[in-house]
Amino acid sequence: MTGLSTLARFPLDAVKTGQRMIRELPSKKREATILAAIIAVAHNLKMAVCADRIETADQLAAVKEQSCDFVQGNLLSSPLDTGEMTRRIDIELAH
Repeated sequence: MTGLSTLARFPLDAVKTGQRMIRELPSKKREATILAAIIAVAHNLKMAVCADRIETADQLAAVKEQSCDFVQGNLLSSPLDTGEMTRRIDIELAH
């Protein structure tokens, strides 16, 4: 287990949430409160926050409500290899 004070010791620009916390959203108030605290600390340290393992629309709504900066997970896309990811980014940037 790593303490939050570790965030100040390394040149980080982003933190990622734990999958257990996200899995319990939005139904568990404790996890939502912890997520809000993590996001607040990270933002105060000028770091972005990525919510990992978003699998449901409710989870996505919960992390958006908390002002999470980035999300990833199967709700948005299954895992992609480098070539496919590059192709999709190129298509998106062309618009």
